[in-house]
Amino acid sequence: MNYGDKKGQMKKIFQWKDLNWNTMSPQERLNFKRLCLVPLLAYGIYSFLSHYAFTLLIMLSIYYAYKFFEKRKR
Repeated sequence: MNYGDKKGQMKKIFQWKDLNWNTMSPQERLNFKRLCLVPLLAYGIYSFLSHYAFTLLIMLSIYYAYKFFEKRKR
């Protein structure tokens, strides 16, 4: 996207039609690998939160209740 000035241009990471591993620069290869790992990271976070969300919620509520009652004692 070119808006007429240099600072308005978006950085090109890769284009699907230009996906030739042999002609990619090392920076483009690294960006592509990072992009491919995003769904795995999202799945890991989702599975962690789905297993431990209730436990984390209980722990946070106990922590804030403790802080609230300690503040009231003073």
